[in-house]
Amino acid sequence: MSSANKKVELKFKPQFFLATTFLGLGTLPLLAPKFCLQYGFTPKTLVPGISQGAELITQFFGSQACLCGLLFATVKMTKTAYKAFGLAMIPYFVMDYYYLLVDPAFTPFWYLDVIGNAVIAYCCWIGYNSVDDNGDSIKRKSN
Repeated sequence: MSSANKKVELKFKPQFFLATTFLGLGTLPLLAPKFCLQYGFTPKTLVPGISQGAELITQFFGSQACLCGLLFATVKMTKTAYKAFGLAMIPYFVMDYYYLLVDPAFTPFWYLDVIGNAVIAYCCWIGYNSVDDNGDSIKRKSN
């Protein structure tokens, strides 16, 4: 087989990074909601006396992120799934921008979420370009 006909397997596995990003970012609010509230939000954002409800909502947020991580770890992603999930990330960037820079409700600690969202969007773009409509890997010819 000549070198022009060699198949190149994608070494970067976007689905793996999607799973680990969601599991990583989701575990912190699930297991340490007080920490996330204390370091993630400005004092003007937190209302005294409703901390138990805020902690519970924070844990729900974390558990949903972990659920997404488990989903990404176990399903076969298609081109359409990567595209839909990537586009669904747009409101998160808008929210991060607004609540970090326009009307600060988040502390700089929240930039971890921005980085996570950027990793997720990038993985969706890579995934979209690396699978066919059935979710099978596209093997590219090397030069």
